[in-house]
Formats: sequence, structure tokens, C-alpha cells
Amino acid sequence: MNDDIVMNLSRAAQEQYLIQNEILQGQYGESGKPFMTTRELAERRGVSLVTAQHIMVKLRESGFLELRGKKYFLSYEEQARQFDAQTKIIGLLITNLRNEYQGMIAKAVKSLALKKGYRVIVMDTAYSRKEEQKAMELMLHFGVAGMLIFPAPSHEDSALYQDCPIPCVLLSHAVKGSHRSSVLVNSFPMAQRIAHHLVEQGYRKFLYLGTQTQSLVDDDRYVGFRMGLQSEGFSLESDDVMIVPQNYKEGTPALAELLRRQTEPVGVFCYHDLIAAELYRVCYEIGKKIPDEVGIVGFDDLPVATSIYPSLTTVQYRITSMAEIALHQLLKEVQTGNHKYDNYYVEPSLIVRESTALSHPKQQAEPEKEQQ
Repeated sequence: MNDDIVMNLSRAAQEQYLIQNEILQGQYGESGKPFMTTRELAERRGVSLVTAQHIMVKLRESGFLELRGKKYFLSYEEQARQFDAQTKIIGLLITNLRNEYQGMIAKAVKSLALKKGYRVIVMDTAYSRKEEQKAMELMLHFGVAGMLIFPAPSHEDSALYQDCPIPCVLLSHAVKGSHRSSVLVNSFPMAQRIAHHLVEQGYRKFLYLGTQTQSLVDDDRYVGFRMGLQSEGFSLESDDVMIVPQNYKEGTPALAELLRRQTEPVGVFCYHDLIAAELYRVCYEIGKKIPDEVGIVGFDDLPVATSIYPSLTTVQYRITSMAEIALHQLLKEVQTGNHKYDNYYVEPSLIVRESTALSHPKQQAEPEKEQQ
């Protein structure tokens, strides 16, 4: 069984892994017994004959079947020995492995787990609730001891996590009613700090760029930013908020129009650095100067934050700390059977760079204080 990265499994690959585990569990009989025909496999698994033939070939190549003449026979003694001897395994479900932030989390989890004697199976759920459910089912078939999960967007339904029969810990997002522990960045007070910072720099108009992976109702970064502005006497209206699509280029026209409407310097808080990097690109395309016309703050302090110009003011925290806390909590549940759940927070800090260094802030008009 592959213990490294399993991305976007084809139907044939999914069935192959499931059947391998079923063979090891003895569901098809002892080694040496006849196995089903290709046509029987196609009918039983609901796949085409071509797919069934591909599965048979892969099972034979993996050492689970032996072809004698035209018939397949079970042959898995060596695989069973390896299975019994292998180290423990945990699953990691990631919504997008090509995402720089999630890739760093995955790398940290794998490194830390290896030191503790665990291997990690990583699966990409492609931001899909359906794919996430399928991946969880596959992890259970793989026999993982527990799972670390980046919840897919639209995760209001908590039953998927609540009903999971093995320990699970959620990363980056908490799901209400899931009864699962979550490891989060302490975003709310930091978002308030960002609001104060932008006001201190002299900005008097503000925007928030959110993400489809987090609803505004549950988005501590948005809520904290809005409340921080309110405490300074400013407001953040619905027209000042934009949800950026997963495919950033799809949101380019709307984002460009939003910026063109700004007639004074505007301070923009982005849910994460990758949205901030897209904002840079749009600013350059429409001729908006950073930071004199658009001040930008990101989140996560990814490598892109210092590779773009001007360098990005952003929020920094130890990504490895998130991996360490999540893995520690998961293995504690695995080893003790205690499923008491809670939210665990990583504390961040604001790293001020050039993207919010507004020139001549004293020349900006003072706000009209809201009536108390």
C-alpha cells in the first residue's frame, strides 16, 4: 500500500486499494484459493470490464493474485507478513496539495509522524465535500489509526466528522457540532491588530478579501477586522467585502472593479497571502500603487510574502506548531481512547513590511466618529 501521497485516485486505483485490504482481512479466502473472474469483479464492484481487467492486472503486479492459465488465485502470504510488520498509519486529508500553505502542513505532519513511528497517507480532496467523504471511507478501509483533516468548504454538516468511528482532528477550521478537536490560528485578536495597524498607517478606507473556504459568519479574521475598525470609528460595509473564488483569475474582473471605485488610499486585509499576491497582480494591471493607493496585509507569511515587491505585511506563526499540536492531540486520542475535544490555538504575530507603509499618513482626513 502506498504510504506517501495519494492524489485524486482513479476509480480503478480506489477499487484496487479497497480489494487489497479486503484480501488481507480474509474476505476472499486463504491464499491459494481461486479468486473471482474479471466479469464477476466488474459486476460486484460496479465497474466496466476494462476497469476490472486493469484492477486484476494491478492486483497481480502487487502480489495479491497469481495467474494460472486463465484463472486468478489468491497469493498474498508475503503481503500479509509485510502488513503485520508495518508501522502504524495515520491519514491526512488536504483540500489542495498544490496550495503552498497546505503543502507545508503536509510536509511537517509527515516528518513529525515518522519520528513517532507512524506513516502518513495523504489524500487530496480537491475542495469537494463528496471527495472528502470518499477519502474518509478509503482511509477507514486502509485501516488508519486516526485522521487529520482540512475540512472541505461548505462543512456546515457536522455528521461526517461526528460519525467517524476513529479519532479525527481538524486543521485550520473548526466545525460546529462535530465533537472533534480543532487546531487553529488565533485569528480574531490578530485581525483586530491589523485593523489598528492600518489606521495607524493613515488609511481611512478599508476592504476585506475573504475566501470560499470560510463563510463570513464563522470567519474570525473578518469579524475581528470589522470590530477592530469599529473600535477606531470606521465601518466595513457589505460593498467593502469580496469573497475571492478558488480560481483567483475568475475573480479578477470584480476585484479590479472594486479597486477602481476607490477614490482614496485603501487598506486591504486578505484572508491569506495567496489572495494578497493576486491583489498585487491586479493592482499592477490597473495601475494602482502599493502602498500609496492600496495598502495590503496578508496572512500565513508564506515565502511569496518576501518575494513580491513591495514586501508584504502579513501574519506569521509557526506552521510546524500547528502540525505538532494536531499530531500530538490525534495520537493521544489514538493511544488512550479519550475523545475529549477542544479548540487549540497557535499564537501569531504581525510582521510589518513595505506593503502598508503609506506615505504622508498625516495628510489623510480624520474619520467622522460614529455616534455612540
